[in-house]
Amino acid sequence: MSEQIIDRSSERVQKLSAVLMNESEPLAKRFRVIFSLKTIATPDAIAALGEGIVIRASNDSIFHHVLNTFLQRLLKMSRHSCVMR
Repeated sequence: MSEQIIDRSSERVQKLSAVLMNESEPLAKRFRVIFSLKTIATPDAIAALGEGIVIRASNDSIFHHVLNTFLQRLLKMSRHSCVMR
């Protein structure tokens, strides 16, 4: 079984963040970016997801709901790992 290598570099996160914030990008592409940032899960990636929620020019409630759900899950995972230590 091969392990997948995930590019967690700040350059990668910046590129993904730019796509996330670009409302002219197709919504499907922006959703894929949300999943990628969730997988990367570095502080910069989480901050990019948070910035996505702040964008209110887009009235796409499903987009904001998915971002909010992922941030809540990451927060719960973070809390759980702190308790387990």
